[in-house]
Amino acid sequence: MIRLVGIYSYPGIGIYYFLLDFISPLTDEVSLVAIAYLSKTGLVNKAGAGVVSFLALYGRNYVIFLIARKRVSWLEKLTKRHPDAMERFQERMKKKSFETILLLTFLPKVRIFAPVAAGFGEESKIRFAIYEAICLGLFVGIYYTLGLFFYNKMESFFNQMNAVQGSVILIVLVILTGLISYFIGRHFLRKKDKS
Repeated sequence: MIRLVGIYSYPGIGIYYFLLDFISPLTDEVSLVAIAYLSKTGLVNKAGAGVVSFLALYGRNYVIFLIARKRVSWLEKLTKRHPDAMERFQERMKKKSFETILLLTFLPKVRIFAPVAAGFGEESKIRFAIYEAICLGLFVGIYYTLGLFFYNKMESFFNQMNAVQGSVILIVLVILTGLISYFIGRHFLRKKDKS
């Protein structure tokens, strides 16, 4: 993700949230903190990166909401993997849509259920748009601000990670060399025993 933003700047943020976020092991919280870190390094504008992150997440969720309203077959198949969860979310959406969207927005890797449950639950487009904007605004604001606030701590962490990464590579190489030597030695011992 960092390389994508480094190469493509603001479009890289959009590409990440629209296409790669679904398969990325990073949660949106971590990616927002990372984007804030990149903005503090001067790679992208601080305010611009926050706004683009919000717009990308909002746009992605609104598109998913519209797809869910159309009851697209592949999305219905995906939701059938978790029928109990979807049913609970849809019931909650009918009773307390704002609270449900807010709750789902702050749950990692589950927040994608908010637009799906709202779309399948026939939530009005305007109400969903307003609720989603408020909830995502809070979400992005909190995590992006945390990333800006803890920039110095993260910088020292990344510097330490570079040192640790070199040590880990060295340890892995030593272990691999030992394993290779062990298996080669066993191979030659077997040959010697057979002779």
